[in-house]
Amino acid sequence: MQTPMDTGGFGFCDLEKYNLAFLMKFGYQLIIEEDKLWVRVVVQEKYNWEGVLPLTLESRNCLRLWSGISRVWENLRNRVVWSVRDGCIIDFWYDDWLVATDPLALKIPMNLLPAPCPVASFVTPTRQWDIDALLQVPPKVYIQQILTVFPPSSHLGPDWIGWKGDAKLRLTVKSTYGVRMSDTGSLVVCLIKNLITHM
Repeated sequence: MQTPMDTGGFGFCDLEKYNLAFLMKFGYQLIIEEDKLWVRVVVQEKYNWEGVLPLTLESRNCLRLWSGISRVWENLRNRVVWSVRDGCIIDFWYDDWLVATDPLALKIPMNLLPAPCPVASFVTPTRQWDIDALLQVPPKVYIQQILTVFPPSSHLGPDWIGWKGDAKLRLTVKSTYGVRMSDTGSLVVCLIKNLITHM
């Protein structure tokens, strides 16, 4: 039934893929539309989420929508790209904010992984990169790349997010339809592989 009409099928779309695509869109809206009433109620009041995006979402004893979003959350996080503005919601270690590299957490041994923290925590009060703090960051090979990014500042506005699956970096149901929901490229699986490599 899902065979295209031009090849003799009915042309129906895979409803499970469409459902996952809509859930990803809702998850994306949780990130970019923080001022909307439904986002404030769901995220801030019910689930106490502020600041850096969580790596995973708790899905026990929750709304059905939240449970669905938690199913696609890791895939969503792995497919967004960030542009640093104020640096408050971008995770220094676990988000994709440096050009042409994976998250920094994938570059260091598992036993050295720090807790999530915002990019803004590596900036001085004078809005310059805190070189002393960066020198404590393994691996040091990425410090030069970090210094090419304009330091976060509250004057630049909120951090900007884009979707890797679209040339214009916009998340649409069409651009998420067919995104493979697998664990092979997930951050958690990559971190586990990193742990095994460094044992």
